[in-house]
Amino acid sequence: MYFHLKQKLMALPYPSESLQPEGLLEVEQISDCLYRGYFTPPANAISQYDRNPDQYKRRIAEVDIQLKTITIVPFKVWSLVPMSKRYFKLAEIVFELSGYEERYLEGAWDFEGLLSIAVPEVFTQDINYGFGFKKHYTHIASILEQLDVEKLVITTKQKTNIDAANHIATINRFDLDGFKRTVDTIIRRSQALTVNMKRDALSAALFAALQNSDTTVKTPGKISKEEFVTLVGKTNRFVENGATSTERKEALTVIHKNVNKIFEQQPQEFIKLKNDLELVNLEKLIERFEGMIEKKVSEAQWQTLFQQNPFVINMAFGIPVVSVQGQASVGGRRLSGGGEKIADFLVKNSLSNNTAIVEIKTPATNLIYATAYRSGVHGPSQELSAAVTQVLDQVYFLQKEINSIKVNSKIYNIETYHVLGILIVGLTPKGTDEQKSFEYFRANSKNVQIITFDELLEKLKYLYQFLLPDKPHTTSSVDSVDDDLPF
Repeated sequence: MYFHLKQKLMALPYPSESLQPEGLLEVEQISDCLYRGYFTPPANAISQYDRNPDQYKRRIAEVDIQLKTITIVPFKVWSLVPMSKRYFKLAEIVFELSGYEERYLEGAWDFEGLLSIAVPEVFTQDINYGFGFKKHYTHIASILEQLDVEKLVITTKQKTNIDAANHIATINRFDLDGFKRTVDTIIRRSQALTVNMKRDALSAALFAALQNSDTTVKTPGKISKEEFVTLVGKTNRFVENGATSTERKEALTVIHKNVNKIFEQQPQEFIKLKNDLELVNLEKLIERFEGMIEKKVSEAQWQTLFQQNPFVINMAFGIPVVSVQGQASVGGRRLSGGGEKIADFLVKNSLSNNTAIVEIKTPATNLIYATAYRSGVHGPSQELSAAVTQVLDQVYFLQKEINSIKVNSKIYNIETYHVLGILIVGLTPKGTDEQKSFEYFRANSKNVQIITFDELLEKLKYLYQFLLPDKPHTTSSVDSVDDDLPF
């Protein structure tokens, strides 16, 4: 037997403390698994000439226990036409419940409680004010409507994507949280900027009045670019993703011209900026590294990457090293000359000057034969064996020709006490037997240290995680900062 529940809803004061809207929510059980909600707007949301709220009753939501979803219909309560569509094209928003939220489906008749739990904070959660994105996040709906989206699905189980043929967009809940954080950051910073502007304008006007000064106080109007950069600087932050290319260039110019003063007067901010830049550079390098592995680029492209980011090679060593020469001719008369024995990189210990040779192949290089030589034992591939031999040959010629290389290259601070060979090649084998066989071979290659590309990538990721600043343990609400600001 199905039921029909009516419930009056109290809301927060709107639009003033003297106005307390009370809409009527009716929940109807359609089947064992489906509940449907209807809403009648508060009487004070309707024109004084039309006091029949029942004619504005609309279906606003559905709870499907079997599909574990909540579907809402975006609508407006406080408008010239109450209960009208909030958007032109976006007609419904579906929330797929996570495992944690599914437990609340047992009380599906409690629409108000269920919505407060399952609906993310970027959406209005008080039915008396309608459903849809909150004011700060309405641009999400605008962008979706530009893409002709009629149905939006919020989920934790799929990636963010769009089905253009069926006019359906899917946004992953974690991505949505990221969008919210981005907007909240911009709001906080713009509010801080506005607070500074108001304070400065009022201070100037008040001091001028108190001192009976004839100084003309500048009326706030259009802000020049120079003033904008100065004011933003006072907030100690830049607007994330919000500055134009010109503004970014001007900001960098200001920093460049004042770098010494910043270091002397704001050392903590200087160090933070430096760390932020290093983190961004490292993050982009990791993305580029992963992309190059996936695209199977040429050996020359890998050599370029290591030339542009020499510290990656340093990570292959357990000692401090510096680069001596890229594409070094270790078998010729001088390091920069031609010859048959060309090493990708020649590096040296920055303390003892002992040299090492680095040879770079590609991630696509096979390391182990797929077919077992004996049960559970795989031999090293021809490419790996040849690469190791190549490095040993380069080491031999470097040791043999080191004296003439020093004289002809006029580089005297290099030594060949014990030349180490480094081979960056392939990817770690997948199978257990293959991994075991590879480690056998690698461990017994005493003069050539073999490192795979994915091992270098993991080192970069560990470094990135190590450099990340500690996450704050407290959060502040956007709405708590100067509530009277028009943002």
